[in-house]
Amino acid sequence: MLAFFQQVLESQRAQHEAQMRQTEAMRQGMEDAHRLALATVERGAPQREVQQQKIGDIQAFKKMGPRDFRGTEGIVYADDWLEDIERQRASRLADDLKVEAVGLQLLDVARTWFRNEPALAGEGHAWAEFRILFREKFFSTTDKIGLVQQFQNLQQGSMTVEEYVTEFGRLSRYAEYMVSDPVIRAEHFREGLTWDIKILIPSFYATYAEVYAEARKVEREWDLKPKRDRELFSGTSSSTGAAKRPQLQHQPFQHHQQQVQARAPVQRVQQRQGQDDPPCHYCKKFGHLFEFCRRRLGLCLFCGAAGHQIRECPKNSRVAGAAQRAPAPRAPASVPVAQQRGSLPT
Repeated sequence: MLAFFQQVLESQRAQHEAQMRQTEAMRQGMEDAHRLALATVERGAPQREVQQQKIGDIQAFKKMGPRDFRGTEGIVYADDWLEDIERQRASRLADDLKVEAVGLQLLDVARTWFRNEPALAGEGHAWAEFRILFREKFFSTTDKIGLVQQFQNLQQGSMTVEEYVTEFGRLSRYAEYMVSDPVIRAEHFREGLTWDIKILIPSFYATYAEVYAEARKVEREWDLKPKRDRELFSGTSSSTGAAKRPQLQHQPFQHHQQQVQARAPVQRVQQRQGQDDPPCHYCKKFGHLFEFCRRRLGLCLFCGAAGHQIRECPKNSRVAGAAQRAPAPRAPASVPVAQQRGSLPT
């Protein structure tokens, strides 16, 4: 009987130990699963942070109000849009994120191209690659040639200097090979100015910035001139009421000489003594401005008239006195008509 009870106790003890081992195994498994879950969460945290940062950057880009591009606006709008997106709107985005963000602003034709372009399939494309593909698609050769021709023929016309320099900069982007040299660029800009401004800008300015600054200065000085002086210089009547600066680029040079002659003042050296007026840019002498330099305009240095020089000036008393004191030419002796004909007197 005692042996029977011992067997029962041993059996119960074995079952209890088995249950304990099973419980320990389950506990160990739960701990392992917990550690694995924690490891998975820890590994996924950086990815979530990156994704959240990416979404935040794109939302910030959208809040800046970037313009849309449909692909039908033309080469000038396409170029301006691309530069605006790159420099101002997408400047804070990572290089590979720029393409994805900019793709959200493409509509219609441009959107269809962006989705179907094989080279842009997938993610992580570099911005430089997108720029090349974008220009190949939306910058046609015909449009480029047309803009180059516009730049070659660009004239200030009725534009202000500020408007002209804006148009010059916009078109020169498509003809950089023509004005890459700073001196050539400056001269090309100067040649496009209206004649009444260009004639007052010396050609020795070597940079585009210098010519532009001088043109602005001349324009401001011109606008400050009294209306009477503007009409005298342009040859317009006061009855016309023209208040705008006249465009003289198409007037003959001789006509302009006569106008300048009419208003060119006598050298006022005595009046300017003690003042801080700069010398003339052309002849380096004081008493007159570059605009009225008679030597530059080819006028008589004495009276300011065209067509003769100071040594021939009829108003110069020295020249006139020398002409009066000169002896009159002697007339040839008279010869009888008969002798002229070769006959002898009878």
